[in-house]
Amino acid sequence: MSNTGHVSIKFKPGTYKLFRSLKYKVWLAISEYVDNSVQSYLSNKKHLTAIDSKYQFKIDIQYAPDHIIIRDNASGININNIQRAFEPANIPHDDSGLNEFGMGMKTASIWLAEYWSVRTAALGETEERFVEFDLTDVTENDKEELPIVSTSKEKDVHFTEVTLQRLTDNGKNRQVDKLKKHISSIHRNLIRTGELEIKFNDQILTYENPNILVAPFYKDENGEDIKWKHEINYSLGKYKVKGFIGILDKMSNAAENGFSLFRRGRVIEGSHDEKYRPKSLSGQAGSPRYKRIFGELELEGFSVSFDKGSFSNPEELDYFLEQVKIEISKNKNNIFAQAEHYRVPKNKVENIKVVEKTVKNFQKEQQEKNDNSQATTFEEIVKIIENSTDEKQVPIDQSTKVGGVSESKEMLGKIFNLKIDFVDDRNIPQFYQLETTDSDKTTEVMCNINLAHPFFRKYDNKDNFSAILQIIKSLVYAELTAPSKGTTKAGNIRVNFNQFMRDL
Repeated sequence: MSNTGHVSIKFKPGTYKLFRSLKYKVWLAISEYVDNSVQSYLSNKKHLTAIDSKYQFKIDIQYAPDHIIIRDNASGININNIQRAFEPANIPHDDSGLNEFGMGMKTASIWLAEYWSVRTAALGETEERFVEFDLTDVTENDKEELPIVSTSKEKDVHFTEVTLQRLTDNGKNRQVDKLKKHISSIHRNLIRTGELEIKFNDQILTYENPNILVAPFYKDENGEDIKWKHEINYSLGKYKVKGFIGILDKMSNAAENGFSLFRRGRVIEGSHDEKYRPKSLSGQAGSPRYKRIFGELELEGFSVSFDKGSFSNPEELDYFLEQVKIEISKNKNNIFAQAEHYRVPKNKVENIKVVEKTVKNFQKEQQEKNDNSQATTFEEIVKIIENSTDEKQVPIDQSTKVGGVSESKEMLGKIFNLKIDFVDDRNIPQFYQLETTDSDKTTEVMCNINLAHPFFRKYDNKDNFSAILQIIKSLVYAELTAPSKGTTKAGNIRVNFNQFMRDL
């Protein structure tokens, strides 16, 4: 064993302590070592397989309460790169790989531990090298160089082993299972192909692809089954994207829905349960589309943060993804509309269960009404309707509006501009109100659905407002078009409907 030189650590020693305050995540820190191993493998793949036709690229991570060890069987750090490995911000000549900033191992190690060492054997060389970094020693003694300790080895021996000890609070991870899932998610490409085997505390990490919906387009329930996976290959100036957008076979609101954004083959944003969910692609939070849409997008032309945990210019990214969405939406079977509107049809057994429950509830309600002498009878409701001339419209208190939708539809040679507002006004007795304003070519239609109506208190409709919206919208259009069929006083349907709804 001999001392064969030094490596520069260049920064003023006190600067290293600032690394502790970086907003790292433990899986991003560990992934820095994986990235270095992967790049070492990719850069020397031909040489590694040449000396061993059965070569399997492996990374072994041992994560204990008081230490972390990351070992690989890639090509090692050769004499030309050992200096760069330790000197901060020593960017490699070829920065197109995964170690583009020249900071990953240094910042991750100091963030995770007080002491760390690297033992490496480079393929084709006859020396194994060992360097250790003790932050206390470096700062107290103002060290700007560290010795390299070398021992002899066979040329075909190759590996790198990083050991971290005296772990900081950052390194004392208490969510090992979550850490495993993030690492397997970030490096899923090589894991899925079998090219890389990562062992974490003796467990081989795997990545399972979500199941994709196979079903007809929602507008054609009897149509042919479609596998809802849309391949993407799109560019806009210097920006490019390849990958796919798909629909999950089951709604998810945690780890599976949303997008994973890749750069250079590894995930930058959207690993495991921290998926990227832009409104342009995922839609409104909590909507069926939000819970079903997912995808993997490999991006080019975008820069990333130094920790490779996010893209540097989110505004440019959002604009680009909006253009991607517009391009995809041109498809006849719109994947975004399918994600929003498709519902899994209930089978006969499920329908029977729902009907049985509905019948049971209906019978119970009827019995309660019979037991209540104050209940309004059907005949009494009919008499009230016959004696009423029209439904009194109660002015809407604008402060009670809680949201709404609008659309335009061409019917009967005119444009109908429909606006439906949800209101929460206890002064309004109606379930919904309707007002129209006519001109030669357009009709302005204002509709209010009253969430303060007893119907919403009696029935649990938290997840069913969309269905109610579609029913009321259909009633509105039916009323608007009824006169063209010769119907007079079409508004009576609405009046009668509201009257019956009061006594549900």
